[in-house]
Amino acid sequence: MASAFPVFETPPVGAQVLRLMGVPSLADGAICQPVVGMLPGVAYRLRFLAASMIQESIVDVTLGSTAVAHLDLAGRIPAQFHAFRYTVTARSTVEMLCLHGTPYGENSFPLIDAIRLQPE
Repeated sequence: MASAFPVFETPPVGAQVLRLMGVPSLADGAICQPVVGMLPGVAYRLRFLAASMIQESIVDVTLGSTAVAHLDLAGRIPAQFHAFRYTVTARSTVEMLCLHGTPYGENSFPLIDAIRLQPE
């Protein structure tokens, strides 16, 4: 998590944003979190906001072993966030929600904000 940097990035929701940025800056970045209490076979709505700083970036989203999304984000200064929404189906009571970011160029990185997962 990072605090807002108004000239370059202003999170649409709250005062923090998730940077999927590795070290060094050309490295990929990722975050995963277990989602506990899901009902197998039930559809869930996954929503989030995403942007890319400076140059293009890719974001891959998975829930468990299921690929949910592959996003090609255009880079901008300041970053422009876009809303994404997907329907996913739980396969077990605990699933790992993972976001993996890949920058296209030096000092570029994807940004994620306002992640929500709710029953459909």
